[in-house]
Amino acid sequence: MLKQIFLEQPETPVQVRCFRPNLREAVVSNFEFRRSDKLLIRVDEAMSWECVRNLKLIRDAFLLVHNIARQSAPDEIKELVEMVRESMAEVLLAIAEGERL
Repeated sequence: MLKQIFLEQPETPVQVRCFRPNLREAVVSNFEFRRSDKLLIRVDEAMSWECVRNLKLIRDAFLLVHNIARQSAPDEIKELVEMVRESMAEVLLAIAEGERL
């Protein structure tokens, strides 16, 4: 599962792969829902280099993505957001247990 969720770029310890190819595309292809513009901006922000390299920043940025999606996004997007949330929880747990990623 983690292999499907995280980008393989050796320069960065953790990157949420689900954002770019799946979640972002889903937001763009379903752009007519309320607050889709805000959601797209927050997805892009969460995938910025500054956030991706810092787990606290990406966690905070993703919280905004999660809250916006929960309020108004279609089910497909909500499912992708949940998938990212679960994967982030797995990674944070692995890091807390001392696993190197």
